[in-house]
Parts: sequence; structure tokens; C-alpha cells
Amino acid sequence: MANTKIYTIIVTHNRVKLLVRCLVAIQNQTLAPDGIIVVDNASTDGTGEALRRIVQDDQRVIYLGLEKNIGGSGGFYEGMKYASSLGDSWLWLMDDDAIAEPTALEELVLNISTSNDIYGSVAIDEHKESNLLCWPISLIGLNSKDKRVTSSDSLPLLARVNGLPFLGFFIHTSLLKKIGLPEKDFFISGDDMEYSLRGRHAGSNLWVVGSSYIRHPVPQRTDLHLVFTAVPVLKLAAWKRYYDIRNRIFIAKKYHGLRLWTHTLPGTLLRWLFSLIVQQDRKQQCRAFLYGIVDGLLGRSGIRWQPGE
Repeated sequence: MANTKIYTIIVTHNRVKLLVRCLVAIQNQTLAPDGIIVVDNASTDGTGEALRRIVQDDQRVIYLGLEKNIGGSGGFYEGMKYASSLGDSWLWLMDDDAIAEPTALEELVLNISTSNDIYGSVAIDEHKESNLLCWPISLIGLNSKDKRVTSSDSLPLLARVNGLPFLGFFIHTSLLKKIGLPEKDFFISGDDMEYSLRGRHAGSNLWVVGSSYIRHPVPQRTDLHLVFTAVPVLKLAAWKRYYDIRNRIFIAKKYHGLRLWTHTLPGTLLRWLFSLIVQQDRKQQCRAFLYGIVDGLLGRSGIRWQPGE
């Protein structure tokens, strides 16, 4: 890590209060990043004005204002593209509703062993008294089988995983040049899953650092219990559901071969059924699943369902 710069990349859209809170947490890290790149997805809530004032006080903050909202995937694409033009560095990806604990970045750096691997912070419930993980993590290679962890107390200091979210995602630009930039046309959902798979296919290990904490809202989900297992079902607005389904199928087509037909599509149909149980907007959910499946199978990417519609 000697003389290697670190850039934090935050993507935001119309959440200026959350963004400022996120920025303060990054500015207060015990190990300060060399730059903080904020990608603004054409916000209309005063985000640009607020950031210009912040830039005057902290020259590390770099404001990238986009002309239109291209979603989280497009925002991370643009932010990582810009950061890679600044020279060799580590990139720390962050949501605007995240609050990094003061030692989060320092703990990441202390546990790095190679720039060919990808590392990640742990996303835990934003409530300080909670140690619940925002998403359960399956650890690889423990007792010859995967171990599913739901609490930060159960995490080792360093553990290998199959995927990492773009929330504390830590990657070196030398690996980025090898595997390319993230999918920019996913809009939201699944871009981190696809990028994790791409890294693994290139021979990189993915590691979660159990001492690097980021506070974040826990997604709304319900576990529906079947005979032999429990299926987690996220509660999503219809437009978000569309991208979730479409991009899952896109990824399965690209990486999983026959599992698209034996696992992904049957699992999607189960989620469709369960969403009708746990959500009230059933007609819109049906549209989201139907169009998501069709567009995923036909490879139609880009912005095809406007946020809030």
C-alpha cells in the first residue's frame, strides 16, 4: 500500500441529506482517503449546490455531475472510469445512504495482501445497538462447506466469499484494467453481483473483512419457509423489481449455462408467487416479473422502466 492512493466513490441521486451524512463519515476516517469522488445522477434536490460548497472546504471532494440519471450501475461505471484515469489506486465504492464507521477504511487496508484480489467492508444494520448483517453472507471453505452468517459477531477477521456488494467494495485499478468496468446498462441491481463473478472468473479471490463496518439500512425482506429451506423475498417497488429480475436473468445467461433453466427461472417463478403474498401492488408486481423475464431472456438492457412509475 506504500504510496498507493485511495479514492472513495459515492453515487447519489436526490438524497442530499443522506449524502452529506455519508460524506462526513468518510471525511472522519482514521485513515483518510486521498480523494472522494461523488457521482451525482442528475439530482434536482440541491445536491450540486451543496457539493460545490463542500468542495470549497475540502479539496479532496471531486464532484462529477451527470446530465441524466443513469442509475447506480451507470454512476459507478462513470466514477470508476474517472478514478482509473488518475493513476494506480485503490477504489472504495459506497452508497449514499451508508455510514462508514471511523476505522472502516483503515481496517480494510490492514488486511490487504494482494492487488489481484477484491476486498469488502461488512454492511450492518444502521442502528448502533444492532449487529445484524444487511445481507446474509456465505463464507467459503469453512469446515469444507459454505457457512451462512447473519450477524457481524459470527464473522472471522478475513473470510472468502462468492460476491461483494458495491457497499465497501475495495478494488485496485490494476485489476479493473484487467476485468473492465462494471455493467453500465443495468441501471440498478445486480451490477455488483456480475462484477464479483467477473473477478472470480479472472482468478481473483473475494474477501470480506470482518472488522471493517459500514452502517446501512436493512432491506425489507420476508423469509417464506418451504419444506427443506427458507426463501428470502425482498419487498421492492415494481420498478425496482423489474431491474432485479431482468438483471438476475442476464447474469445467469452469461455465467450459469443450464442453471438459468434449472435454477434461476424456477427461482424467479417462486419469487413471483411469494411476492403476490407479501406485497399489495400485485398487478404492478406481475408486470415487473413478466417484463423482467422477457427482457432478461432477450438481452434488453438499459433504462426501460423509469423510477417511480
